[in-house]
Amino acid sequence: MNAIHRLCAEVLNYPELTADQDFFDVGGHSMMMAEIQERLHREHNLNISMEALFRNANVSALNNLASASKAEVVN
Repeated sequence: MNAIHRLCAEVLNYPELTADQDFFDVGGHSMMMAEIQERLHREHNLNISMEALFRNANVSALNNLASASKAEVVN
């Protein structure tokens, strides 16, 4: 489990989160996505738009975004 996976599992309060599980399928909602966005920025210097988070709502997709975007805004 990498740092982004751990962060998402913490915010969702779902330690069993797998990389391919959709955040919303395990009880996530828009306020949790906002917290994930804020923590990604604060803790990992990643600026990912809410739209991008909603389109990529699992750890695997989020890791791909993070790799592609390091410190740039992802739309």
